[in-house]
Amino acid sequence: MARSSRVPLSWEARFPCPPPETASYDTDPRIERADRIFRFWNELVPAYRTMHEMGGRIPCECIWLTAHSFISEEFVGRQQVPSYAAWLADADLSPAYAYHRRMLQLLQWRHPAERWMLKAPSHMAALDPLLAEYPDARIIMTHRDPLKTMGSTASILSALSWMRSDEADIELIKLGFGGEGMAHRLAQAIAVRDRSDVDEGRFFDVRYADLLENPIESIAGAYAHFGLELRDDVAARMRAYLRAKPQGKHGTHHYAFEDLGLDVVRERARFTDYQQRFGVPSEVR
Repeated sequence: MARSSRVPLSWEARFPCPPPETASYDTDPRIERADRIFRFWNELVPAYRTMHEMGGRIPCECIWLTAHSFISEEFVGRQQVPSYAAWLADADLSPAYAYHRRMLQLLQWRHPAERWMLKAPSHMAALDPLLAEYPDARIIMTHRDPLKTMGSTASILSALSWMRSDEADIELIKLGFGGEGMAHRLAQAIAVRDRSDVDEGRFFDVRYADLLENPIESIAGAYAHFGLELRDDVAARMRAYLRAKPQGKHGTHHYAFEDLGLDVVRERARFTDYQQRFGVPSEVR
């Protein structure tokens, strides 16, 4: 049976040319080339494996695709270059999404599927150019306590910085991904959703807690919302994937909001309206 969905894998996003072909998709030598890179990441910062599993065959975020346009948060997350981060904050992202489309067209040219399944938190701050480029896009927005997310994000970005620098500037990371930065991203996404010219039906909301407790039911809800069929064989593969990759498979990711040195009362106040709107429980007290 033909595949209905396709995700960009790390190896093909990193080495897209020549375009992948169905006949050699699972044996392409670029897979091992990508694996060697990610093994090196884990050798540099062993704890990173507990934070984010990487590998040539692991799906990647869209920032790996927009990175080829040089307009991407991929560089903000890995390198500490404040001047680039400041430039990107006010940059027109339309060219990046136009290039994103070209990348997908290239990757699917000789290895097609019915639709792309994509992921990137960076889309929150770029829904206008995303929807302009993909007017038929259907968006699943996941929700978790922002204070809990901030601690996790800072931990991961610090690890990525240590791979490429003698020190990680936590203050710089907090500036872009701490309370103010995260609140700004959420506000941008919600402002687009609330516009009269945007169909709210193209969005589906799911809480992180529900996704962990009832993953298949949560995914089935998204399929139903968008009028898609969740076939039994697809659901079975999802269950098999979850059994093979339980949370903490590679160790526990240790992080805490308190490590950021931020005031919990002040930060909680930033997100009160957001949490009430989407029914997001607080995990940090």
